[in-house]
Amino acid sequence: MSDQPVYTSHKDIIRAMRPIQRKAAALLISDVLANTPPSSVIEAQGRYREQLGEGGLVDDGRGWRDDIRDTSVFCLLRNGFAKGKAVTLHKSDQTLTGWSADEASLRQAAALETEYGGNLRQLKIRMAMVRDFETIGQGLEAVYVYTDSRLDQAGYACCKIGRHDSSDVNSVATRILEQYGTGSAGLPVLRYLLKTDDATALETKLHRLFSKHRLKDAFGTEWFGMNYRDIEMVTRDRWWQSNRWRSVP
Repeated sequence: MSDQPVYTSHKDIIRAMRPIQRKAAALLISDVLANTPPSSVIEAQGRYREQLGEGGLVDDGRGWRDDIRDTSVFCLLRNGFAKGKAVTLHKSDQTLTGWSADEASLRQAAALETEYGGNLRQLKIRMAMVRDFETIGQGLEAVYVYTDSRLDQAGYACCKIGRHDSSDVNSVATRILEQYGTGSAGLPVLRYLLKTDDATALETKLHRLFSKHRLKDAFGTEWFGMNYRDIEMVTRDRWWQSNRWRSVP
């Protein structure tokens, strides 16, 4: 390892681990679904080490010294899959038993480490946000509509209309959470994912249609004082079905 990078600070270690862990998660999930899961942490480290690319040395100066790939796999298994209840990790011998056979559960457990650093609260917020939304249309991009949990509880009709260059719900959820500020009343609740091949045009059209409802002094931009279901009524109309909205000024 003398010619390989050395990671000494906690921040640098985490930054180096994340892309490795995402690769490892994909390999692990594929093997579990193929009914060939690793039976221990050591087996997993050995099985995937060469597939995870270039190695490196973790050395924090306080006893944490290991190959970055092995460290990544261990933390992924402990803080992701095991903490997310997708497998049981036995501390005494580091064996792995009781793997979940559900792909969604496996991906969710992996994300607990790769996206949230083992923070269960953040994962629960994300799960609650996408628990009950509707997808409308087709396309690689998306316009999303979400409300605020506190304002919903108070009976205040208010929603945000935004856009993203991906129609993947996980990417959209990440985008929403990134933009949701501390000044918000509650937590975001995704209502609609409007798939399209031109999110900019669709968002612009919807903003113009509902311009009279735009809130000028809201706790963020692109908020509208209206019931989110009114947006669904418009998208069910013929102008949406025929894609004529692309040519409407």
